[in-house]
Amino acid sequence: MKGICFVQAISLMMCAMVGFAQQPKMVVTVEKFENEANAPTELFNTLRTRITDNIINTRKFEVVERQRLASVLSERKLADAGMTEENETTPQAGKLKAAGFILYGSVLSLGLDETQTDVVGVSAAKGTVKVEIQLRFANAESGKIISSKTVIATKSQSRMAGDGQRV
Repeated sequence: MKGICFVQAISLMMCAMVGFAQQPKMVVTVEKFENEANAPTELFNTLRTRITDNIINTRKFEVVERQRLASVLSERKLADAGMTEENETTPQAGKLKAAGFILYGSVLSLGLDETQTDVVGVSAAKGTVKVEIQLRFANAESGKIISSKTVIATKSQSRMAGDGQRV
């Protein structure tokens, strides 16, 4: 990928938007991305996972899980019913952490450009993928959009084959 990977760009954007000198850490949730490019569904799962991982790994934010809230609530119900052993990690009723900020966005375009050349028994091909993502970072309390940015990422891969084989 040329330049900074788009998930790293997202982390940098978030740090710059809110100033990471604040204590304590900001609580963020990463929402589902909209599919405006008719892209494959698995792209969105991968995209959200990578963005979430990258934000967590900055160690500047607390990320709360909202996409799997049913699993979180199920564990809490077990604890509330006394079906689990109590310890310092046992969830307490009414104590889900609120997200102060929400990251969401849309995949605006997704394209693939492929070229192939055959010359004297050698075949070469190059594929370039381009994805355009619009990201928004909003205050969860007010709904105010703090920042909006469009990120474009491209990745190219080349292949060659000899002895009359095609790539």
